[in-house]
Amino acid sequence: AGFGTLTAGVVAGGHKAPTPRAITTTEEYDGTDWSSVEDMPAGRQYPQGAGILTAGLVMGGRLDPPGTALATTFEYDGTNYADGGDMNNIRYGSNSAGGTQTAAWIVGGPGDTGAKTEEYNGTAWTEVNDIGTSRYACAGCGPQTNAVIAGGYTGTAAVNATETYDGTTWSDGPTIGTARYALYHSPAGTGSVAAIAGGGPGAKTDCEEFTGVVTLKTVTDS
Repeated sequence: AGFGTLTAGVVAGGHKAPTPRAITTTEEYDGTDWSSVEDMPAGRQYPQGAGILTAGLVMGGRLDPPGTALATTFEYDGTNYADGGDMNNIRYGSNSAGGTQTAAWIVGGPGDTGAKTEEYNGTAWTEVNDIGTSRYACAGCGPQTNAVIAGGYTGTAAVNATETYDGTTWSDGPTIGTARYALYHSPAGTGSVAAIAGGGPGAKTDCEEFTGVVTLKTVTDS
């Protein structure tokens, strides 16, 4: 999981070998150096993050072994972790979440969770409107009322679909130039401006920018 900014960033959890592969490690970045800080209460692979260094979230993930997907949430205050509300759906590797510790969102994931969206109010998760194209391993960013997701994997193929979120409804946006999954997004992005990079299949180096959906209006003389 990753959250925060270029000069106050956090990464937590992840994967290592040999077993147990799910790790608890947390590190903070000050724009120059990384520092090890308090571990998460439990290890997890492929969790998702949202928020800032002093008010962050780590959501979902997987334990390997035994390969169990998780619905739990941890809240981070810049020093310590505390248990947050559990999500309604187990998720890992979705890579699409954003917002703040008291107004977060998360979408996608393997299997039945692929189209499901949830919002967090600082205490509990609520399931809201589904996305149009079920997927996981997609990129996403932005606040709860102005978010965007792009790319991902349906279970059989990479997709180039983009969708924007206004806090209530997901709408189709311009497709990305290269269909891909397991890509990375700009944490500071929004539904109006964002960037994505990397991904697969293979090892892609493409970077793309998103500058919002243009609405055209026809004006006639009266």
